[in-house]
Amino acid sequence: MCDDLPLLLGTTVLDIANGLGYFSRGLCDAPPMKPSVVVSLAISAAAAVILTGLWAKARVDDWEHAWRSCREHMSAITTSELAYSRAWQYRASFSSPEVALEETRASLKRLQDLQIRIAQIERRMLAILEQKPFGLPLTAEEHEELQSMKEHIQKHEEKAK
Repeated sequence: MCDDLPLLLGTTVLDIANGLGYFSRGLCDAPPMKPSVVVSLAISAAAAVILTGLWAKARVDDWEHAWRSCREHMSAITTSELAYSRAWQYRASFSSPEVALEETRASLKRLQDLQIRIAQIERRMLAILEQKPFGLPLTAEEHEELQSMKEHIQKHEEKAK
């Protein structure tokens, strides 16, 4: 077959005569690839695809872990504050007015600090939701929480002004 085709010297053409499609200086002067080279390239390509998939999975897992961590932190704060307020109400019912006033001041300070911490966590959760990897869509629950947090943060900022 190569005897029938003119040899083009000085130009580069794509040789598809043997089905491998490689560039050569002529149509017939380049040797075909060895099967071991083809197999090695196929294995390398498959490994690259697998590693890319694992990297993408790790990135999504990191995002989900950060999201779960924020939600758990918020839940822990809510639970501990609920327990603290119940204990405070119980203690206040048996104490003198001076002690109750002092505990009320301490509780108010604790609530103010807690409000700041909750606002920081909400901002972090908002940033996490807005940066979901690979442009993946938010679930309905995540979308609702995103809207709720945006509204809550906006109200908090308006109160701070």
